[in-house]
Amino acid sequence: MKKRILALTFASAMVLSIVGCGSTSSEAGKTDLFETAETTEVTEDKPALESEDTVKTDDLGAESNIETDEISQKETADSEVNSDLEPNSFMYDGKIISILGDLQTTLDDLGADKKADGDVTGEHIYTNGKDDIEVVAREVEGKEELAQIIIHDKSVKTSRGIAVGDTEDDIHDKYGDPNDVIPVDSLILNYNFDGCSIMFTIDGTEISSIAYMKKAPVEE
Repeated sequence: MKKRILALTFASAMVLSIVGCGSTSSEAGKTDLFETAETTEVTEDKPALESEDTVKTDDLGAESNIETDEISQKETADSEVNSDLEPNSFMYDGKIISILGDLQTTLDDLGADKKADGDVTGEHIYTNGKDDIEVVAREVEGKEELAQIIIHDKSVKTSRGIAVGDTEDDIHDKYGDPNDVIPVDSLILNYNFDGCSIMFTIDGTEISSIAYMKKAPVEE
């Protein structure tokens, strides 16, 4: 629109310039005006073409922005993988929790202070009242030790970025093929690591829980 206004202003300036110069020939003046009008029409066509080019350029720019956004989303998703964590650890409320850690420290960090008896003799289950995390402790030689942490909270991610609510394909993408597949009432994929294992329980198409289990020490 600005280019069209500038073209018309330029044509008007030419007319005023001709009149201001005091032309003595009316025929010459008509001829000059006619030529100026033709020049103006040609000039006016250009903004329309440039406008079309601008629309095409804008379309390309929009497509470029979409591709950039997709790349940014992928980078954001990749950044969710915490390379500083070991496979036996995860983040909860800003704290690093490890299945290989001390029982009391783990309970304190998780705020799990509600104790109940488990199904197995000598087993106790601690919760934080939200039913989003369970800590299983077992008595070993008269002392309770951390045995298992079960996660139901969707905001908690493993060191490789997997959380409750993700799919089986997501697990395969981050962890590869499981060491064991347990087809019980729900599908369980088990992955072994040094000192622990991670078990992903899948109900339907989504992960319903993630369990960190401490491996029993190997007797020599």
